[in-house]
Amino acid sequence: VHETYANSEAVLAHVTGVASRTILPKVFSVSRISKFDVYGNPSEELQKVLTSFSPRPHTYNLFAGFNR
Repeated sequence: VHETYANSEAVLAHVTGVASRTILPKVFSVSRISKFDVYGNPSEELQKVLTSFSPRPHTYNLFAGFNR
């Protein structure tokens, strides 16, 4: 599954929403997350929420400029 959000607040709204509270527990009773990647610069609040996930997500921060 690939999901895209505009910002950290949108992710927080998703993970605290009705679907996450009602449907996802049923999905996770028959499946599991094997890898979780976050691309971007999550807010401190979102980082705290993400640390409760299993497996813990690997975060790839965005940067500007060039890297040699």
